[in-house]
Amino acid sequence: MFAGESQHSLDEKNRLVVPKRILDALEREEERERFYLTRGIGGCLYLFTEARFSQISRELGTRGITEKPQQRAFRRILFASSHLVFLDGQNRILLPDLLKSRAGIERDVVVVGVGDHIEIWSTGRWEKFQEEMEPRFDELADLLEEGGSGRQEGHAGA
Repeated sequence: MFAGESQHSLDEKNRLVVPKRILDALEREEERERFYLTRGIGGCLYLFTEARFSQISRELGTRGITEKPQQRAFRRILFASSHLVFLDGQNRILLPDLLKSRAGIERDVVVVGVGDHIEIWSTGRWEKFQEEMEPRFDELADLLEEGGSGRQEGHAGA
């Protein structure tokens, strides 16, 4: 399980050092080698282990050709923007330019553990999200208790 938040800066080649706490949360050594980086909901990037991304792929793939047009569109966008990324010898991953641009990332980022995945936010977007959602923390918790998803449209992790 991934948790916590930390601030980081990309290097001049758009590489991000994956925090040690993230790597330590992975049970098997082979989980540390390959990840999937994709567009996230709410203006961030999602980083999944290869195993979790494969599970998501299977879950989304069970809908078949009879799925609704919005479901097909989401799958197209998600998978088209997904990149297999490799951890290098210095525990860095490369953030592709297109994903960086879509997430509004220039240099400074916040890496957030969100249970089954990691979110990578531009510092400005993360601060804005925090400002908007922090006052609603109790309300969001109540939504989860009532059996709702607790997710506000347009915001990830809320």
